[in-house]
Amino acid sequence: MDTAVESSIISMLDAWFDSYGSGSNIISEASLTVANVAEKIMALRTKLSEHEVPMENRILVVSPAVSAIIAQAGIVAGTEVAADSAVE
Repeated sequence: MDTAVESSIISMLDAWFDSYGSGSNIISEASLTVANVAEKIMALRTKLSEHEVPMENRILVVSPAVSAIIAQAGIVAGTEVAADSAVE
């Protein structure tokens, strides 16, 4: 990745966290379970929509632990078997 682009992305993320990154906008790994992960992701999706963030090219970046919870929940589109899901 170009250094200027990376620096710009980091600056935008820092600004976002300064504005929105506290309280109910942060979901900790400890609070996620197989039973609630879909609900938590949909809540984040709703917040993005409320702020008029276009649906196109949205991505979700998660840790390996959260990726495992998503896979175990079987909520990845097109996968019936959690072990077959590729969450990268």
